[in-house]
Amino acid sequence: MAVVGAVVLLSVLTLLGLILLYNQEGGLRITREGSAATVDDYLSALIEPVSIDSLGDRALLAVTFTSHGSLTDDAGRLRQPVRVVITTADSTTTSVLRAGAPPGFGTVTVPVSLDGTAADYPFDVFEGQFIIGAYQEAAAGSEDSAPTAIPVTMDAAGGLYGWTTSIDLPAGATLAPAQQWDLTGIMTLSFERTFTTRLFALVLLTLMGLVAAASLYTSVLVAAFRRPMEAIMLAWTASIVFALPVLRNALPGAPPIGAAIDVFLFFWALLAAMAALVLATVTWLRVRAAELRDPARPDPAPPGPARPPGSP
Repeated sequence: MAVVGAVVLLSVLTLLGLILLYNQEGGLRITREGSAATVDDYLSALIEPVSIDSLGDRALLAVTFTSHGSLTDDAGRLRQPVRVVITTADSTTTSVLRAGAPPGFGTVTVPVSLDGTAADYPFDVFEGQFIIGAYQEAAAGSEDSAPTAIPVTMDAAGGLYGWTTSIDLPAGATLAPAQQWDLTGIMTLSFERTFTTRLFALVLLTLMGLVAAASLYTSVLVAAFRRPMEAIMLAWTASIVFALPVLRNALPGAPPIGAAIDVFLFFWALLAAMAALVLATVTWLRVRAAELRDPARPDPAPPGPARPPGSP
């Protein structure tokens, strides 16, 4: 009883630990803090991850802007329209923040292309870069027709469940006119699977391999007539063949067929389960054929130990 109690206690503590760990994961980690602006007139941008498409190598971010200084009136509203430009490695998103908008007025949703390989699941890591710039158009009648660049400070918050998100912010306010890729203001965003996601994926994959190996081992013993053949073996081995793909697709954030987990484990487990089904079917056919030829003949049984002469 003491052993059973210890096992139950350890299981409960492990479960509680995983629950607490899962609730703590999925947040955003800032690897380099952005510093405050050194000017009075600037925009602040709050970056929040919305979603990630690991198969399409793309993440979706929501960027909320707030104006400061003379950019706002006494009520804290934006005086003049501001154009923000968010540039990624392969696209540029431009949005106009209207005049008269209140603080925290504009939220821009922007896609960011990522570099990563979904086939490395559950150890796949995705990384992308982007930069945010803002400027005001020259006032009507002004001699200077060039837009005025506005410094932008960066901050980040939020996160995605199932992913550990990291962002590297620029050290200060970025000053990037439209269409300019300012190397000093580049932000790097990265995503990797959380510990609990990796843990459950590895445990499920391991158990799938063990179940398939047990099925094949049992079928080999039955085929060698070291264990009696029963019809339930056919249903058992067949159910494993059809259950393995379902379990594989139930993995958290399961990748498409052909990932590394398939090449190194899942396909082999599926082949073992199919071989077990074939062996069980062939053995059942042999046993049934023997029964039809000689109904009185018992099923083949494993030989017992040799008896010494004169034993009863």
